[in-house]
This record gives sequence, C-alpha cells and structure tokens, in this order.
Amino acid sequence: MLDRAQAEVKQRFLLQKDPFFVDLRTKHR
Repeated sequence: MLDRAQAEVKQRFLLQKDPFFVDLRTKHR
C-alpha cells in the first residue's frame, strides 16, 4: 500500500518536471 502511494507521488513529481505540463502551467498564467 505504501509503495503505491510512493509511486503516485513519484509520478506526480515526474509530471511536474514534464515540459508539456510546465508549458501548460506557464500558458495558464
């Protein structure tokens, strides 16, 4: 159960570093 939560956090962290999502955030401002 803990591993699953950790993987989710890691995935979210990777998404934050993703240029596509970063671009979406900058365009939103």
